[in-house]
Amino acid sequence: MTTPHTPARGIIFDFDGVLIDSEPLYLRSVNVILARCGVTQLTAAEYQQWIGSTAKLTWEALTESKNLPESAQEYQDQYEDVLEGVLRHELALRPEAEDLLNVIERRGIPRGLATASRRKWMTLKLETLRLTNYFDAAVCSTDVRRTKPEPDIYLRAAELMALAPVDVIAIEDSPAGIHSAKSAGIRTIGLRTDMTTGLDLSEADEIIHNLHEFDVDRYLGEGAVTAPAQQVR
Repeated sequence: MTTPHTPARGIIFDFDGVLIDSEPLYLRSVNVILARCGVTQLTAAEYQQWIGSTAKLTWEALTESKNLPESAQEYQDQYEDVLEGVLRHELALRPEAEDLLNVIERRGIPRGLATASRRKWMTLKLETLRLTNYFDAAVCSTDVRRTKPEPDIYLRAAELMALAPVDVIAIEDSPAGIHSAKSAGIRTIGLRTDMTTGLDLSEADEIIHNLHEFDVDRYLGEGAVTAPAQQVR
């Protein structure tokens, strides 16, 4: 059983906010639609409450709170059209994420992805970043009955990696994501980012402020060291 002093056998990454700094892109896309509607745009602080949530829930809440005249689905559709173009042209790995992914691959450590995004968005991001074949398991909200903060996504990812949850470590940046991983029985590292300043990440086992602080030797041991791998990018 994994303890705070026992290295895990595999790692599962959240996608948005951990490997990619996508939340500012989401916020900008949301504000494009709000500007079209002639209503006050969201600040980064106001947007925080929807980090780790779904576009459906976000637009249902915004449609009500901003008294928008059309259906939430109409605004969500417009938002997703804007977002697709933004992601295709501007999405990039965090530099420190690229470094960590290369180390994980080089050591032959099993790796998974657990994202609350739908499959359309997960696939687009993986293709854009050339990570389609990187993960041993990539699970999104489309694959499970309940999304984050429920544990289903993490349980499914661990299952596909053929690892028990106690033998996995996760990195998450939102309260919903941390609760999802912890509820699955997975030791969880909270990543504090500029977009999550002020959010309560205290449910995480530990908190780091940059992926360079993630000590692979400490958290994952030596791994199954292999010949040097191709760079992620």
